[in-house]
Amino acid sequence: SWAEYYQDNLLDPIRMTKETLAKEKIRLGSYGYAGQYNQNPVPEGGGKVKEAWFVTCKPGEVPGGITWNVWLDGAYTDSTANDPTGLMVAGYHRPTKIVYVKHATSMHMVLPDLLDFLPEYCKMHGITKKSRIYYEPKASGHSIGQMMNRKTNFASVSIRGKLVRDGKEARLAVASPYIEAAKIIWVEGPYLEEVKAQLCGFPVHDHDEYVDLTGYLSYKHFRQQTAAARRRN
Repeated sequence: SWAEYYQDNLLDPIRMTKETLAKEKIRLGSYGYAGQYNQNPVPEGGGKVKEAWFVTCKPGEVPGGITWNVWLDGAYTDSTANDPTGLMVAGYHRPTKIVYVKHATSMHMVLPDLLDFLPEYCKMHGITKKSRIYYEPKASGHSIGQMMNRKTNFASVSIRGKLVRDGKEARLAVASPYIEAAKIIWVEGPYLEEVKAQLCGFPVHDHDEYVDLTGYLSYKHFRQQTAAARRRN
């Protein structure tokens, strides 16, 4: 390892002093500096979302009274050359105004396979008649929602609004302040490793379905509810 040759945590303390590196970090930015000097395309601690921001809880620490919803970013293909379909289970705890995320998964599957998978997934994660399946609209649009309604017996709602058109950068920009402020709490589980990798690694991570889903649920539970409260007042 090159680390054994470091002096004061520097590989080249004559040409690449701490002052020089600090200037280079400003010049290149966090992503450019991480790739050029750390040989890692993601800055230490994460990119626009930092790993230290994630607040977790154990399953038994989740408060009662939460209606769990499924958030779906569907690719509807079994080709591994494309992005996978992503699902996330989250619910809003009204007394504390906190969103709890308790599970997420992603896989490559065509639409018929997804429709077969959804009922069991919903049953496994406490989806009830009060719940909703929020799905990102694709080319086939409302027909997908109708098929999910028939297959799962749960109400499916198409995600609408400016955030759908604005893209992934906008979705992460919506989600990141709520992750940092601990307004999103993540229930501990194996799923969380990949969620962190995507959110902290954006935009250089291979996949980003959890970026989309976290952005959508943040907008729904924080931005839209805040706007609705203002209108009522």
